[in-house]
Amino acid sequence: MEVCYNQHWKRRWRPLDVGHRGMGSYYNKQRIAVARENTVASLNWAGKHGADYVEFDVQLSRDEIPVVYHDFTVFITTKRRATRAEGGKVMDELYEIPVKDLTVRRLQLLKMKHVQDLQALDVDDMEVSGLVRQDSTTIDDWQPFPTLQDVLHRVNPHVGFNVEVKYPMQYQGGKAELDVEYFEKNDFVDRILTCVFSHAGKRRIVFSSFDPDTCIMLQLKQNKYPVMLLTQGYFGDKPGYLEPRARSPEICIRLAKCEKLLGLCMYAKDIKISPELVGMARSHKLVLFAWGVEENIEILNLKQMGFDAVIFDR
Repeated sequence: MEVCYNQHWKRRWRPLDVGHRGMGSYYNKQRIAVARENTVASLNWAGKHGADYVEFDVQLSRDEIPVVYHDFTVFITTKRRATRAEGGKVMDELYEIPVKDLTVRRLQLLKMKHVQDLQALDVDDMEVSGLVRQDSTTIDDWQPFPTLQDVLHRVNPHVGFNVEVKYPMQYQGGKAELDVEYFEKNDFVDRILTCVFSHAGKRRIVFSSFDPDTCIMLQLKQNKYPVMLLTQGYFGDKPGYLEPRARSPEICIRLAKCEKLLGLCMYAKDIKISPELVGMARSHKLVLFAWGVEENIEILNLKQMGFDAVIFDR
């Protein structure tokens, strides 16, 4: 612990491009990505097409194995015979199940479809087989729920990782991202750190999280990898977090300075509306990433404002 690297950041001659969940959200308003988000194939594809880093989401399965997946729940479809009033036909029923309640083996057996996928736009098995032959990958690389260990070993080692650690938070108004008992936070963070320290090798890694306490724990428990606080901001589309240390950019800046975090991943719309936040963060010598960017002109503007990296769908 004598040598500390978790506040070290070598500024490059240009801002870094960070692939959001690899190649980006699989379902987008304008397109469907080549590979499903948060898969080995998507992360490798982003690196192959110019991403300096890739950002992805990590949480724990029921058997406490770190897995790469964004949502806290999955919807499982079962068949049931309808009642006579419903016509007597076989009907689909959706059940929402927390990721934490399924083992890695169960998660990886799921055949994933998007909940809004009404036209069967998912990549089918024949398309995946063709892409596998074309890109010299394996079928497993295209499947959801890779373990963090698999990602550390199977993604090009020259691609840096922005590991977003997912821990459910409360919303304003009383609702929560996941309204069930979750893992004890110390053990949760330890499981992820143990995996990274056992399998990361010399890969460049930055941790991030919306949960301030998770960021503080990640910072205090190790001195090798930098930690950045994700800010939700005031102008997002989702409900605001109850935690002001995740919602208020001004409070986030002060917290990052106080807890000696590397910096902030700031919501792009907040910067557009309140550009003075950049100067405030820079006055505390914080490293700045931006997320929530969709248009190329926005990416260029953020880079010109002096951001060290921009996270976007590729």
